[in-house]
Amino acid sequence: MSAEDDALSISSVAFEVGFGDLSYFNRSFRKRFGRSPSQVRAG
Repeated sequence: MSAEDDALSISSVAFEVGFGDLSYFNRSFRKRFGRSPSQVRAG
């Protein structure tokens, strides 16, 4: 992950990849990866 990636919020990433609903993105992400986007970002 680059410094530029760190500057993007999770909601910005979700909308950039085509999700229109942040809650749905978070549920889908957790189902796929077993952790929330914020947990992954925190390391």
